[in-house]
Amino acid sequence: MIPSGLKWTASFALLLASCAPADSPEFNRAIDRFETMVLKYPDEAHDAEALMIDPGTGDLFLATKQKRVARVYAAAREQLADGATVTLTLAGEISFGDVSAGDISPDGSELILRRENAARLWRRAPGESVEEALKRAGMPASIVGPPREHNGESIAFHPECLGYYTVSEGQHPAIYFFPRRVEWSNSEQRNSEPQTRPTKQGER
Repeated sequence: MIPSGLKWTASFALLLASCAPADSPEFNRAIDRFETMVLKYPDEAHDAEALMIDPGTGDLFLATKQKRVARVYAAAREQLADGATVTLTLAGEISFGDVSAGDISPDGSELILRRENAARLWRRAPGESVEEALKRAGMPASIVGPPREHNGESIAFHPECLGYYTVSEGQHPAIYFFPRRVEWSNSEQRNSEPQTRPTKQGER
């Protein structure tokens, strides 16, 4: 299932998801077949822009966009049936505010969240849940940020886990790629930023 869009109201989101796998020819064409789910918060209305899918379980995660502390909500894969109304559960809170995008790596070993001027990366031990991983502080991750990447709104891992991409808003924004480096595996324990420089991959 590929998350394709969210339509927000005050207290819930309408999720549109395509059933086309990422390697399907349909993935690169206009999508006209969707499954629709209504996701409801268990407490109050929230602004949220970051949607992630755990590739190992198919579970869905939303990170709220609020000052200083973000809340992460979850829905289990078996709840995400076409036409379902799902009440999300609170998976945790993290000391990283204004989250505008997030992703989980294709092998499930890493999770990354960003805002306009910063990003953080969490590594997951084998068998560890997203909820457990987010109990740690994570480590700073490199982004371009303003002024070259004003209002950065997206971050995504490479499909073969070779690094991650970032992109901003606006007309024809630059796409940046941050290649993986060996020291990522140890940086979380040192709480130091992975030293990686972006390469410009083109424009969207």
